[in-house]
Amino acid sequence: MRPETALISMATAYRTSQLVFVAAKLQIADVIGDQAMTGDEIATALGASSDAVGRVMRGLAMLGVFQQVDDGRFANTDLSWPLRSASGSSVRAAIVYWGQEQYTTWGDLVGTVMSGEPAFRKLFGDPFDYYDSHPDTAAAYDSFMTGASVNIAESVATNYEFPDTGTVVDVAGGEGLLLAAILEKHSRLRGILFERPPTLEKARSMLEKRGLLSRCQLVLGDFRKSVPEGADVYVMKNVLHDWDDNSAISILSACRRSMKPEARLLVVQRLFPIAIRDEPYVRHMIEADLMQMLYNGGRERTLEEYRALMVSAGLELTWSLTTLGETTLMEARRT
Repeated sequence: MRPETALISMATAYRTSQLVFVAAKLQIADVIGDQAMTGDEIATALGASSDAVGRVMRGLAMLGVFQQVDDGRFANTDLSWPLRSASGSSVRAAIVYWGQEQYTTWGDLVGTVMSGEPAFRKLFGDPFDYYDSHPDTAAAYDSFMTGASVNIAESVATNYEFPDTGTVVDVAGGEGLLLAAILEKHSRLRGILFERPPTLEKARSMLEKRGLLSRCQLVLGDFRKSVPEGADVYVMKNVLHDWDDNSAISILSACRRSMKPEARLLVVQRLFPIAIRDEPYVRHMIEADLMQMLYNGGRERTLEEYRALMVSAGLELTWSLTTLGETTLMEARRT
C-alpha cells in the first residue's frame, strides 16, 4: 500500500466507526432479529428516515456487519451477532460509549496537545459529575466496564491471598463486581463498597441479587480525601490511571492514612509497556493512555511508575503478579 493510501485510510477511519456506532446505538441487529428486512421496514421500526436508513444499511453491508440478500433485504451476520441483546455481549455498550462523548472528545485532541488540558473537561466538565447528570452515558459506561471486568474480578479473587477473616474495602468499586467475586470466593470476609451515590444504588441491587448484601456496607465518599478506616485489605481496580500523578498520590495517601499498620493495599491495573511494538496489547495501552490524557489528565503507567507513586504516598510495593488479560496485581504496605 502506498504511503498516501495508508494515511488516507487512517484519516477516514472515523467513517467506519460512526457507521458501526449507528448500528449499536439504534439496536438495528435487534430490530432485524432472525428475519431479513427491507430498509423501509427497518426505518419504520426505528421511526427514522427511510432514505437515510437504506443508505446507512448499504454502508454497514459493505463492512460485513449486515448482509444484503438477493431481494435487497438486510439480514444479520456473525459480525452483527454481538450487537444483539440475546448475545449477552458487552460489545454493543462499549461501541455506544465510544461513539458519543468519547468520539467528540477525541475530535479535540489538537486542543489537548496544545494546552495540555483534558479535552473532555473543556467540552463537558468534570467526567464524574457529567456521568452523574447523564444517566444514559453512565449506563453505557457501566455496562461496558462490567462486561470487561467479569474475568478480571474472578482472577483477582483467585490469585491474591486474601485473609481468612476481616474486612475488604473496594475503593471506587463501581457496581461491586470485584467485591462480589472476592466475597463469594472467601466466605468469612466482609466488604465495604466505597463509591459515589448513583453507582452505589446499582451496586445495592446487584449485591442483593447475589445474596451478599448482608455482608457488605455501602459507604459514600470522596477517595481523594479519605476512605473507610481500619480494614484489612484495600482494593483499587482501574482507579489510579484516571488521575494525574499529584491526584494519584493524594488518593494513595488517603488510603495510607486509613490503613492499620498490618493492612494491605491491592492496586489492580494494566501496565504500560516498556517497549513500543506493533502488538495488540501495546496498541491498546497506547490508545488507553491517550484516552486518559483526554478525559481527566490521567495516564497509564509502568510498574516502576506505580512504585514511585506509592513511595511518595508513604507506601512500599511488596508484591506484584501479572495475570489474566495482562492485568497486574500490585500489593503495597505502609512504610
